[in-house]
Amino acid sequence: MGVELSGGWKAGKYLIFFFNLIFWIFGLALIVVGAIAMDKYGDIFNLAGHGKWTSGPALVIAVGVIIFLVAFFGCIGAIAQNRPFLYIFAILMSVMFIVTITGVILVAVYKKQITSHLEKAMNDTMKEYDHDLGVTDTWDGMQSKFPKCCGTVNFTDWFGVYAADTVPDSCCKKTGCKPPYDYSTIHIDGCYNATIGSVEEHWPAAAGISAAVAVIELIAVILGCGLARAISSSKYEVV
Repeated sequence: MGVELSGGWKAGKYLIFFFNLIFWIFGLALIVVGAIAMDKYGDIFNLAGHGKWTSGPALVIAVGVIIFLVAFFGCIGAIAQNRPFLYIFAILMSVMFIVTITGVILVAVYKKQITSHLEKAMNDTMKEYDHDLGVTDTWDGMQSKFPKCCGTVNFTDWFGVYAADTVPDSCCKKTGCKPPYDYSTIHIDGCYNATIGSVEEHWPAAAGISAAVAVIELIAVILGCGLARAISSSKYEVV
């Protein structure tokens, strides 16, 4: 049986439980978003990493799983007034807070280097098209599905690389298009600009959500430690 909490911590216990329930749902949502991003942006991440980098969507899924587990400790620790669980929760949440802030800062600082690497990776892998199955599938996925584009900067990047004055069929809006090309027959815009445009469009929202998550994580640390101390103080009072 749990000890009798004093003051506002009686309500605080349920506040922390409710907070972690929301965080648990948020972790589940991240897992879903990561899965969707892997399906939508997977080709782009594969091309940028080309077997060397960890997939971004996979990282989002991993973070979602971690949040899911951390929230479990918070929920059980709060409702059962379990101090060890609450301290584990606070420690894990502190680590997540540091990782969240570090991640946002690193992306903001190295955004130019990341985009530069992406452009170089696109240019380099174009030469491997039709020679490397993974590269071919990745380019075909980007050009025909998302973001529906052709080449790195524009469709002429394929000229002399794929074939003289010819682009891969995945650039075509309809199967079997032939030169001369125009907006009605192929995707004219390059995949680099289309990708960067999509990232720039969603970056403010992503940064805002990350900042909100960091604030929530910090509040969770304070509440978790506070409740654990309140439980400890109540035990001493009972004795």
